[in-house]
Amino acid sequence: MSHITYNLLKDPCAYYEIRKHKWFLSEKAGREIGFATAAVDWVANYGDAWRLYRFSSLFRPEHHQAEALSGRS
Repeated sequence: MSHITYNLLKDPCAYYEIRKHKWFLSEKAGREIGFATAAVDWVANYGDAWRLYRFSSLFRPEHHQAEALSGRS
């Protein structure tokens, strides 16, 4: 059984989402929330769903059909 690990903090798109989440949490709390706290909260609440969305968009049939029609593969 192969096990693929995926580090959300190394993905620039996920990192951007965590930074936005940090801002939202800070606004809600009325004080600065640290990046680590925001990252733990984001991963716990949104990480799995975001990862599924991120990878599913890479494997959508219409994505590959568009590439085939344009001559790219």
